[in-house]
Amino acid sequence: MEKIKALDSTLPMLTEGYPYFLNKFRDKKTNALETRILFDKTICLRGEEAAKLFYDKSKFRRAGAA
Repeated sequence: MEKIKALDSTLPMLTEGYPYFLNKFRDKKTNALETRILFDKTICLRGEEAAKLFYDKSKFRRAGAA
């Protein structure tokens, strides 16, 4: 998994929006990125396999989620 080499990605994410991550995925030629949002480790995924993983009810709890 590729890492975004920044102390935190919150500000660029807020100012650029979704294109910030699209550009990072493209630049690093990957579908999985590790970064920090509000200084918490965050994994960003994209693609069909990521969607399957995300919607697998055995891996994620939805109740009470934002």
